[in-house]
Amino acid sequence: MRRHMIAGLAAVTLALAGCGSTLSTDDAKINVDRDDGSFTIETEEGEVNFEAGGGGSLPEGFPSDFPLPDNLNIIVSSSGSGGSNKVDAILNVTATTNQPVDDLRSFYTKELPAKGWTIKAQNQTNIGGKNNTVSLTAEKGSTQANVAIIDGDTTASDGDATTLTITIAAKS
Repeated sequence: MRRHMIAGLAAVTLALAGCGSTLSTDDAKINVDRDDGSFTIETEEGEVNFEAGGGGSLPEGFPSDFPLPDNLNIIVSSSGSGGSNKVDAILNVTATTNQPVDDLRSFYTKELPAKGWTIKAQNQTNIGGKNNTVSLTAEKGSTQANVAIIDGDTTASDGDATTLTITIAAKS
């Protein structure tokens, strides 16, 4: 219930904010910057930062040794810490690229181990004889990464773009 209330407050704040605004409740403080499309939600349990819009950037703290394909258009990124997950950081990136699913799968199965990441799991879904989605889980030390690669034909995108979602969870 509390999460729904905070999410609702964030949506209202984004809709009502001018160039920037802060909304505080008993449970959360929400800071909005409409100039760059970002907002931050702070609670006693931790903090979450969101940045939206094409041409976005990687969230602060994104591992410099995590491989990223060329021609990546970051749509949204977020970072968080604390909370019930007891992690130092959770970093999320959703992006699109013109590279096919199979090329991205090959890229990650080669580049992750080359950068010291161990691939723990790999799954793929084939629909209509075509590789539509791939998911990979990799670890490096106490950091875990999940990569989802989704063919544009299976998403609401324009059909040409492949969607790439990366989630990194870092524990100390």
